[in-house]
Amino acid sequence: MPRQRPTIVSIVAILHFVFGGIGLLCNLCGGLMDAMGTPQAQARAADPQQARRKEVTEQVLSEKIPLYRAYTVGNRVSSLLSCLLMIASGVGLMLMQSWGRWLSVVYAALSILVNLVVLVYTIVFFTPAYEEVYRRLPPQSDQERIAKDVAQVAGPGFACFVLIYPALVLVVMLLPSVGAAFRPRKKRSRFARIEE
Repeated sequence: MPRQRPTIVSIVAILHFVFGGIGLLCNLCGGLMDAMGTPQAQARAADPQQARRKEVTEQVLSEKIPLYRAYTVGNRVSSLLSCLLMIASGVGLMLMQSWGRWLSVVYAALSILVNLVVLVYTIVFFTPAYEEVYRRLPPQSDQERIAKDVAQVAGPGFACFVLIYPALVLVVMLLPSVGAAFRPRKKRSRFARIEE
């Protein structure tokens, strides 16, 4: 008799597919855009003020942030890995395989660790670097001032926000009732069935 999947496990599996799929698509599109040089082409096609701001931003980030290029590549790779782990563990959860549960735990633990590193890195390096960008090239319009204010809050805020889902996954996957649902059922012996 197949094991019955708890509702909470089904919800986590579906969310894994949704978040993992969206993340995978965004990573692939972002990687393709980077490879094609689209952001640079857009900056050149835009007005000179935006092109100058992009140039100054890239220069300051490269100067002020240790291992900026390695961090950027590492962040993309870890995000891609996280998405693949979500999708794979979602399949395991839907099939009620214990490897799906443990893969979800691995995804959640790694995601929490990576996002904590990103949060610290953002606060320690990116926030001062962007302050330097705005010191060198102060906002010229209301739109640029709003973008500056949003950037100051959004970086650390987003890093904190993305900690919520993996933390919830970790809690759910480690619930005793979820663990019990994934335990292999004992097979009844032939003699027990004959006696019945």
